[in-house]
Amino acid sequence: MQLECEACHSPLRAQDVNFDLALAKCHACNAVHDLSARRGLGPSPAPASRPAARERAPTRARVTLPVRFHMTEDEQRTVISWRTFDGMERVLLLIVNAIWNVPLLLLYRHLLSTDTSLMFLLLPLLFVGPGLFLAHTALVSFLNSTRIEVSRDKLTIRCGPLPWSKNHTLSGKELVQLYVHEPADHTQTSTYSLLALDKHGRKVQLITGLEKEQVHYLEQALERQLGIEDAPVEGEMSRRAGDAA
Repeated sequence: MQLECEACHSPLRAQDVNFDLALAKCHACNAVHDLSARRGLGPSPAPASRPAARERAPTRARVTLPVRFHMTEDEQRTVISWRTFDGMERVLLLIVNAIWNVPLLLLYRHLLSTDTSLMFLLLPLLFVGPGLFLAHTALVSFLNSTRIEVSRDKLTIRCGPLPWSKNHTLSGKELVQLYVHEPADHTQTSTYSLLALDKHGRKVQLITGLEKEQVHYLEQALERQLGIEDAPVEGEMSRRAGDAA
């Protein structure tokens, strides 16, 4: 009898099946199946000395939805979105913009209303570049949202409408693991990044600038929808008991 993956309908190979545990892991999409539930199959008889439970204890507790995040989920996909900047960050950006850009505007208004040489008009241009960046960042903080859509076959990350962080569209079948990267100079105010590892060993930084609770939630939610089993990765945040708290 030919068995196939219920998620992607690829045929299951002999090396994909663990007959002792009645489990199979699809080589194409990494989905795990309980073969004892298939028609005509029953659970494998276990010796009396074998423990009754064969499921492994989870390495981490499931993280609850962070306050800023909005999530919708069905059998086909999960969509997670949030405002790119929080309220306090927007207030701080407005203050910095006022301190930097308002005097600059008043200075140019004065210079243009008087008989000023070209040299004095060009000199303040050194401060215009940083001022424009601050103004753009302030607009992003009020207008932009980050949206992640994930299904078994595709992972899409978008930040908009204004240009800000890099967008991604990745094949779900190419990804083998997601993990959290902890900065070397870790402090209480540090932010964290979510990285992906593909079948070719390449690392892709999916998103950065998140709090620990937020990035752990994304790691679990995306891996669950992609059918990826959580496993340690070199360079990821240490798996302490309190990480998921």
